[in-house]
Amino acid sequence: MDKFPSVDELIKLAKENPEELNRIQEKFSNEIIDNAREENKARLQGIMFQMNAIRLKNKDNHLKSTIAMSKLMWTSFYKMNDKLQTLRKEQDKISLVKDKRD
Repeated sequence: MDKFPSVDELIKLAKENPEELNRIQEKFSNEIIDNAREENKARLQGIMFQMNAIRLKNKDNHLKSTIAMSKLMWTSFYKMNDKLQTLRKEQDKISLVKDKRD
């Protein structure tokens, strides 16, 4: 994996050469997906598909694109958090049953 550009370099690219910024984003995203575990690749590719669709839909409004991607991220985060909380509740139930047996 090549060295990721600094924030200053990314800002400069966003202002002066957005096509190059998109190329870098795609390159690093693909590297991450390629190096992911097999069971995670399809989900990561799906997320990339959604992000590319958001970018294409909002190609003339980068702020709207950023807001839509942020919403996508937070929606995913809340779903993951809900699943984690459900798992914790189930673990607590199992612990209670186990403690009652002992």
